[in-house]
Amino acid sequence: MDGQLQPGKIDPTAYPAWWLADAADKRDTPIPLEVLLSTSGGPDANTHFNQYYLSAWSLTHFLLRRDNGRHAGSYRAFLESGADRNAFLLHIGTIETIESQWIPYFWLQATSAAESR
Repeated sequence: MDGQLQPGKIDPTAYPAWWLADAADKRDTPIPLEVLLSTSGGPDANTHFNQYYLSAWSLTHFLLRRDNGRHAGSYRAFLESGADRNAFLLHIGTIETIESQWIPYFWLQATSAAESR
């Protein structure tokens, strides 16, 4: 914002944040966490690149910033351990628990981005 990086604040004009404003029309956004971790079972990544990118980007933002970075260390350990389903379960938590917190966070960000356009 104003050409300055402000950690924890999403610039609604930056990619992929601007795409959040369009997410409300997409019932299949974000990509389910299980699909992100397994890379199978979701829409074709070549034709749904923005959806995958936005989903992974918002999940990363959620895990690094939510609750004053409560999951930041765990997220780094997850990445260092291979960033797969087993590493997620080991370092971060159950898919159901995290997804139930991340999805409302995602839609809050999408609403905020849409309002700021």
